[in-house]
Amino acid sequence: MMDLATAYLYLSSPVKLKDIHKGTFPNMIQAGWYRDHRASNKFQILNKRFNIEGSWYRVLVRFELQSDSFYELSSPVPFVITETEKKDSPSEFRDIFVDKKSYHGRKLKHVFGFINAGVPIALIDAVIQDLKQYIVYK
Repeated sequence: MMDLATAYLYLSSPVKLKDIHKGTFPNMIQAGWYRDHRASNKFQILNKRFNIEGSWYRVLVRFELQSDSFYELSSPVPFVITETEKKDSPSEFRDIFVDKKSYHGRKLKHVFGFINAGVPIALIDAVIQDLKQYIVYK
Protein backbone atom coordinates (compact mmCIF):
# COMPACT_ATOMS: atom_id res chain seq x y z
CA MET A 1 0.00 0.00 0.00
CA MET A 2 1.19 3.49 -0.78
CA ASP A 3 2.01 5.85 2.09
CA LEU A 4 0.33 9.26 2.43
CA ALA A 5 3.36 11.28 1.32
CA THR A 6 3.71 9.26 -1.89
CA ALA A 7 -0.03 9.49 -2.57
CA TYR A 8 0.12 13.29 -2.19
CA LEU A 9 2.92 13.48 -4.77
CA TYR A 10 0.74 11.69 -7.31
CA LEU A 11 -2.32 13.85 -6.54
CA SER A 12 -0.50 17.05 -7.52
CA SER A 13 1.05 17.68 -10.93
CA PRO A 14 4.58 16.31 -11.08
CA VAL A 15 5.60 18.77 -13.81
CA LYS A 16 4.92 22.45 -14.42
CA LEU A 17 1.91 22.68 -16.74
CA LYS A 18 2.12 26.25 -18.10
CA ASP A 19 4.54 28.35 -20.17
CA ILE A 20 5.80 25.42 -22.24
CA HIS A 21 7.76 26.63 -25.26
CA LYS A 22 7.12 25.20 -28.73
CA GLY A 23 10.79 24.10 -28.74
CA THR A 24 9.60 21.23 -26.54
CA PHE A 25 8.15 19.29 -29.48
CA PRO A 26 11.36 18.75 -31.49
CA ASN A 27 13.05 17.65 -28.24
CA MET A 28 10.32 15.13 -27.49
CA ILE A 29 10.20 13.79 -31.05
CA GLN A 30 13.95 13.26 -30.98
CA ALA A 31 13.43 11.31 -27.72
CA GLY A 32 10.96 8.86 -29.29
CA TRP A 33 7.65 10.67 -28.90
CA TYR A 34 5.56 10.89 -32.09
CA ARG A 35 2.76 13.19 -33.22
CA ASP A 36 -0.81 11.99 -33.03
CA HIS A 37 -2.94 12.36 -36.16
CA ARG A 38 -5.65 14.06 -34.06
CA ALA A 39 -3.44 17.10 -33.43
CA SER A 40 -4.76 20.47 -34.61
CA ASN A 41 -3.76 24.12 -34.61
CA LYS A 42 -5.00 24.34 -31.03
CA PHE A 43 -3.52 21.09 -29.68
CA GLN A 44 -0.22 19.26 -30.00
CA ILE A 45 -0.72 15.59 -29.11
CA LEU A 46 2.25 13.29 -28.65
CA ASN A 47 2.48 9.55 -27.96
CA LYS A 48 5.30 7.29 -26.83
CA ARG A 49 5.54 3.57 -26.14
CA PHE A 50 7.02 2.33 -22.89
CA ASN A 51 7.93 -1.25 -21.95
CA ILE A 52 7.46 -1.64 -18.20
CA GLU A 53 7.97 -5.02 -16.55
CA GLY A 54 7.42 -6.83 -19.86
CA SER A 55 4.18 -5.01 -20.71
CA TRP A 56 3.82 -2.39 -23.43
CA TYR A 57 1.95 0.89 -22.94
CA ARG A 58 1.20 3.81 -25.27
CA VAL A 59 1.17 7.09 -23.39
CA LEU A 60 -0.51 10.22 -24.74
CA VAL A 61 0.20 13.75 -23.57
CA ARG A 62 -1.68 16.79 -24.87
CA PHE A 63 -0.52 20.40 -25.07
CA GLU A 64 -3.00 23.23 -25.65
CA LEU A 65 -1.86 26.41 -27.42
CA GLN A 66 -2.05 29.41 -25.06
CA SER A 67 -0.26 32.08 -27.10
CA ASP A 68 2.01 32.41 -30.12
CA SER A 69 4.79 30.12 -28.92
CA PHE A 70 3.58 28.76 -25.59
CA TYR A 71 1.46 25.81 -24.55
CA GLU A 72 -0.18 24.37 -21.47
CA LEU A 73 0.08 20.67 -20.70
CA SER A 74 -3.37 19.11 -20.25
CA SER A 75 -3.95 17.55 -16.86
CA PRO A 76 -3.65 14.91 -15.58
CA VAL A 77 -0.19 14.03 -16.84
CA PRO A 78 -0.22 11.64 -18.65
CA PHE A 79 -3.56 12.35 -20.31
CA VAL A 80 -4.27 8.83 -21.64
CA ILE A 81 -2.52 5.50 -21.07
CA THR A 82 -3.30 2.49 -23.26
CA GLU A 83 -2.18 -1.04 -22.48
CA THR A 84 -1.02 -2.67 -25.71
CA GLU A 85 0.42 -5.97 -26.81
CA LYS A 86 2.69 -6.92 -29.68
CA LYS A 87 1.26 -8.91 -32.58
CA ASP A 88 3.09 -12.10 -33.49
CA SER A 89 3.06 -11.34 -37.21
CA PRO A 90 2.08 -7.78 -38.10
CA SER A 91 1.09 -7.11 -41.72
CA GLU A 92 2.62 -3.62 -41.67
CA PHE A 93 5.06 -1.76 -39.44
CA ARG A 94 2.29 0.37 -37.94
CA ASP A 95 0.34 -2.79 -37.01
CA ILE A 96 2.92 -4.10 -34.53
CA PHE A 97 0.79 -3.25 -31.48
CA VAL A 98 -2.86 -3.90 -30.62
CA ASP A 99 -4.68 -1.80 -28.01
CA LYS A 100 -6.08 -3.79 -25.07
CA LYS A 101 -7.32 -1.30 -22.47
CA SER A 102 -7.28 2.49 -22.18
CA TYR A 103 -7.22 4.66 -19.08
CA HIS A 104 -8.52 8.20 -19.69
CA GLY A 105 -7.35 11.02 -17.46
CA ARG A 106 -10.66 12.85 -17.74
CA LYS A 107 -12.40 9.90 -16.06
CA LEU A 108 -9.65 9.20 -13.51
CA LYS A 109 -9.22 12.92 -12.64
CA HIS A 110 -5.57 12.74 -11.47
CA VAL A 111 -2.40 10.64 -11.67
CA PHE A 112 -3.34 8.78 -8.50
CA GLY A 113 -6.45 7.60 -10.36
CA PHE A 114 -4.24 5.80 -12.91
CA ILE A 115 -2.41 4.05 -10.07
CA ASN A 116 -5.68 3.03 -8.39
CA ALA A 117 -6.83 1.62 -11.75
CA GLY A 118 -3.77 -0.65 -11.88
CA VAL A 119 -1.30 1.33 -13.99
CA PRO A 120 2.23 0.61 -12.70
CA ILE A 121 3.89 3.42 -10.75
CA ALA A 122 7.06 2.67 -12.73
CA LEU A 123 5.25 3.76 -15.93
CA ILE A 124 4.04 7.02 -14.37
CA ASP A 125 7.55 7.72 -13.09
CA ALA A 126 9.12 6.98 -16.51
CA VAL A 127 6.71 9.40 -18.23
CA ILE A 128 7.32 12.11 -15.64
CA GLN A 129 11.10 11.77 -15.94
CA ASP A 130 10.85 11.95 -19.74
CA LEU A 131 8.76 15.12 -19.58
CA LYS A 132 11.04 16.75 -17.03
CA GLN A 133 14.00 16.04 -19.29
CA TYR A 134 12.54 17.31 -22.58
CA ILE A 135 10.04 20.09 -21.82
CA VAL A 136 11.36 23.60 -22.49
CA TYR A 137 9.83 26.40 -20.44
CA LYS A 138 9.54 30.17 -20.99
